[in-house]
Amino acid sequence: MSNKPPVKLFYSYAHEDEALRDKLDKHLAQLKRDKVIESWHDRDISAGRDWQNAIDANLEAADIILLLVSADFLASDYCFDVEIKCSMQRHQEKSAVVIPVLLRSCDTHGAEFMKLQGLPKDLKPVTTWDNLDEAFTDIAKGIRAVAKSIRGLGIQAVAEAIQNKGITRVVENTGKPDIFNVPVPRNPFFTGRVDILENLHQALHEQHEIALKPSERATALSGLGGVGKTQTAAEYAHRYKDDYSAVLWVLADGEDLLRSSFAQLSVLLGFQAEKQDDQILAVQSWLRNNDGWLLIFDNAETLALLTAAKELLPSNFNGHVLFTTRAQATGSLASVPVDCFDDDTGAVFLLRRSKWVDMALAALEQVRSSVSDSDWQTATTLVHELGGLALAIDQAGAYIEQTECGLEGYLTRYRNNAAAMLNERGYVQSADHPEAVYKTFLLALENAEKRHPLAGEILRDSALLHPDGISEKLYADCDPLDLDKALAALKDYSLIQRVPERKLFTVHRLVQVVVRDVCDG
Repeated sequence: MSNKPPVKLFYSYAHEDEALRDKLDKHLAQLKRDKVIESWHDRDISAGRDWQNAIDANLEAADIILLLVSADFLASDYCFDVEIKCSMQRHQEKSAVVIPVLLRSCDTHGAEFMKLQGLPKDLKPVTTWDNLDEAFTDIAKGIRAVAKSIRGLGIQAVAEAIQNKGITRVVENTGKPDIFNVPVPRNPFFTGRVDILENLHQALHEQHEIALKPSERATALSGLGGVGKTQTAAEYAHRYKDDYSAVLWVLADGEDLLRSSFAQLSVLLGFQAEKQDDQILAVQSWLRNNDGWLLIFDNAETLALLTAAKELLPSNFNGHVLFTTRAQATGSLASVPVDCFDDDTGAVFLLRRSKWVDMALAALEQVRSSVSDSDWQTATTLVHELGGLALAIDQAGAYIEQTECGLEGYLTRYRNNAAAMLNERGYVQSADHPEAVYKTFLLALENAEKRHPLAGEILRDSALLHPDGISEKLYADCDPLDLDKALAALKDYSLIQRVPERKLFTVHRLVQVVVRDVCDG
C-alpha cells in the first residue's frame, strides 16, 4: 500500500438525503480501508464544536468535493450560498475536484455546478436506477479513478484535466491499468467462486507477515491440478483490473521459466537491458518505485518454486502479489484454497460449458429452471463422478458440445472407460490448461515419485481403497521419516489431502482412475 496520504473527500448534502449519503459511504468503505481516501461530513462534528468553522475548515481542505444533488439540496440556503459557492471557487482555482452526484430527479437548470460533468454515468439520478447498489458502484468507481489520479499526478493536474476533458473521460482513461499482460482471456463460462474471489480480494488488501516484509501483500491460490486456480487468478485480474495501475503475469512452471518470464517484464515496463540479470534488476526497481500494481506468479507448483518466486521480489514494495500453486504447505505465505465444485455448482458449469443452456445464464436457480429434472439429475451425477474437478467438467462440456453425444451419452462413455475419457481433450484446446486431466495427474504422480519412491507406492495402494479416510496405519512398518517425506511429496502436488490429527489422508477419485489405468497398463 502506498505511503502517500489519503485523498480528502467532503460531502455537501441536504440532511433529507442522509440515508443515501450513508449508502454511498458504505460503497467507499474499501477505498477508506485501503487509505486511498478519507471522507468527512457534518455528522462527524463532535459535540460542543463550532459546527460552521468545522464545515468551512474541512471544505477548504478537501481534495474532492461531492455535491449530492436533490431538490432538498437545491432548496437549502446554506448548501447553495456557502458550500456550492466555495466549491465552485476551488474548482476555478484548480485546488479541488468538484463532482456533482445526482441523487434524485430535480430541476437543475441554471445551476452553475451542473456545467461540470458528474456521476453516475449519463447523470441518471441514483433513485431512478433499478438497482441502487449498481448506481453507487458506478459512482464509487468514478471516485476511485479520480482519487488514484490525484495521488499519482497531484490535485492541480487532475483538476485541470477534468476541466478540459470532463470527469467521464478522465475516469475512462484512469480506470484501466496502463499495463495488462494477462495471457488468459476472460472466460465466458467462469462459474461460481464468488467466495474465493471475495476472500482473495480481502486477503490481498490485508497485511500479512510473509517471508519478505510485514508491510507487503501476497497471497497464494492453492489446490489440486485442474481445479481452476489459473482461471480464478485470471478472473480476479480481469474483474479487479480497475483497482490497479498495472497487472503483470509471470509463468512460474519451473525455475528457468520463472526467471526468464519475470525478466521479460522489463520490456513491457520500458527498459532496454539485454542481460537477464540486468532485466531482473530493472523489474525489481520498477516494482520498488511504483505502487498500485498486481503481480501474478502462475503455477508455482511447489514450495521451492514459491520461495524462488518470492526471492525475485524487491525487499520493499507497495503492490499486491498473487501466486497459484499446488502446494498446500505455503510457509508463512497466506493462502486461499481453491476446492472442487459441489454437485450443483459443477452442474451449472457443465450445462453452460456444453451450451446445454444459454451461456448467459449463471445463477443456479436460472440454470436449474431451464432444464428438465432428468437432465439436471444426469448433470449432477456426472459432476459427482468427476469429483467436481473443473478441468474434468470443462473437458466433458467441450466433448458434449463438439460431439453432440448428450449428457447421458457422456455419462455412459465415462462409466465404460473413465481413463480414456479423462485423456480426451477434445478438438479445441484450452489456452490456459492445454493438458488433459489424465496427463495432468500423471505428470504430478511422476514428479511426486521422483521426490520419494514411497509416494508412488502409497498412491497405487490408495487407488484400490475408498478415496476418503485412508489410514496411515497401513504404513506402520515404514520408517516414520520416509512416510512423512512421501506424504509431503504427494501433498506438495495436491495429490492427497492429509488429516494429521486423525492419521488419515484422502485422494481425489480421478487420481485413482489415472493410477489404476497406469497399473493396468
